[in-house]
Amino acid sequence: MVLSHKYITKVALAFAYITYIIAAFIGTSYAGQLKFDGVPVDITTSDEEDLVVAPGSGGNVQIGIGSGANTYATGQNDLHITGILESSGAAYLDSNVTLGSASTNTISALGRLSSNLLPATSGSYNLGSSTLVFSNLYTNIISGFAYFDLANGRLGIGVSAPQARLDIRASGSSTGFALRISDTT
Repeated sequence: MVLSHKYITKVALAFAYITYIIAAFIGTSYAGQLKFDGVPVDITTSDEEDLVVAPGSGGNVQIGIGSGANTYATGQNDLHITGILESSGAAYLDSNVTLGSASTNTISALGRLSSNLLPATSGSYNLGSSTLVFSNLYTNIISGFAYFDLANGRLGIGVSAPQARLDIRASGSSTGFALRISDTT
């Protein structure tokens, strides 16, 4: 089968036109509102590419009803979520974190801490209050001053290796006792 010169020319022109349209869209940004009318939609990118949602100047990204109080998410790089944020994997928050906005909010932590829990300023924060106290404290050392030897049921004050159930040593003394109580049973 031999193709005519006219047919080949039309195909070449169509191909050139399609290439022109594709080239016009590459690198072009579009603004506006994307609406989905009850149709499930997947937004995907090519391998090794990020999905970027970048609001214009003065805006931010909102997920949910979009009418929540944006107290803190007010800048162009901010994200406001109305509703619940759930992660099935790890979450990395590389800056300051505020949990709750009032003393009536509750925070539940069901996992274990794998790092130190430190105050932002020494001597400025309490653990509990005069009306909301914790029921039990399980620890080995309190402020480097008291030591609980859980294995032997001993408490040392001013000594890190108590020799009796309650072992109180004078400040700076390794041999002299301020008070020593011993149970011989």
